[in-house]
Amino acid sequence: MARMTPDWERCFELLPKVSRTFALSISLLKPALRQAVCVAYLLCRVVDTLEDASNLTVERKAQRIQELRALIAGRVMPEWHREIVQELQGGAAAHDLELLASLPEVLAALSSLPLFDRQGIGRCFDEMAIGMVEMQEVIEAHRTDVRQLPTMESLRRYCHYVAGTVGYLLTELFYLHSEAIEKSRYFELLNDAESFGQALQLINILKDVAEDHAKGWCFLPREVLAARNLVPGRLFDEGQRVAAIEALAPLVAEVIAQTARSWRYLTLIPVEEREIRLFLGYSLFFGIQTIRRALEDPDLMLDPERKLKISRLEVGVILAEVTQRIDDPERLEKYQRSLWQAGGDRLDERWPEQVRTAVAAACGSTLSAPYST
Repeated sequence: MARMTPDWERCFELLPKVSRTFALSISLLKPALRQAVCVAYLLCRVVDTLEDASNLTVERKAQRIQELRALIAGRVMPEWHREIVQELQGGAAAHDLELLASLPEVLAALSSLPLFDRQGIGRCFDEMAIGMVEMQEVIEAHRTDVRQLPTMESLRRYCHYVAGTVGYLLTELFYLHSEAIEKSRYFELLNDAESFGQALQLINILKDVAEDHAKGWCFLPREVLAARNLVPGRLFDEGQRVAAIEALAPLVAEVIAQTARSWRYLTLIPVEEREIRLFLGYSLFFGIQTIRRALEDPDLMLDPERKLKISRLEVGVILAEVTQRIDDPERLEKYQRSLWQAGGDRLDERWPEQVRTAVAAACGSTLSAPYST
């Protein structure tokens, strides 16, 4: 474990400012793994801030992301963080600018990690950064009045770069820091690693449909909207509500399938690794409950005055239930199944068959016997 220096103290001070939920989950991990996941998340957040910057051109974003890659690879640019903070004024949130201003401390913390941790984080960051530049160019090439991906396949590719890569990194870090995860189990985990990251990313997309549109983004692919004779600006028209729900259906079906694979990923983590199981379990069950709300009330995604968000009470219930059941795979499975069943029982009648089929499949997902211990 890297020593808790002022650089590390700053990293853990920044973490809840950029993501309270992720900070809660990371706090559960054992110290050495906690440090590696913390600094990895902060670096991913930095490149995400550059990608989202509203006041940078695509070309400028690509340049700045390439400079960031060079920084992480060891190139010395003492004033870079100050320059980028100044450049992004008005184009990024205050907490993200604070993170950028503290980049020297984050990089110092990274350099104090063991070599294998640094190598894994470096590979993940490189692929994410290169992919973000690629997807920015794709989005810009198809841009109209909003920034939009053209196809479902391009959406999957985007989610791979921004989230699937993180699933692979976490799996590598889990293996490096766990004696209970054998090599054969590690390779099995890799089969579903991407799904865990993609599921959470797709849930975030569904949560922010209206908010993203207000910022000039639409993550519902153009081909999906065109099949319903929709354009992004018509998604929120009351008279187009059924068509809009049908346009959301492919993403909802996709996220349900990815979440089912994420469940399998969780079951592969040995029960001896309680902290890792809790880290994954909280995020997964928050996601399932969010999807359940969307299944019961799809208008939450399409009404700018409302929000697809689970309540504090729901968060508390999930924390309690997962904590109590995490060491008992059968009880945890029953809880998972009960949430999907409740979503299916209260499924809004406007959802098309594609979503109904996906929910039915999720209700039938079970814990494979070999991974129950």
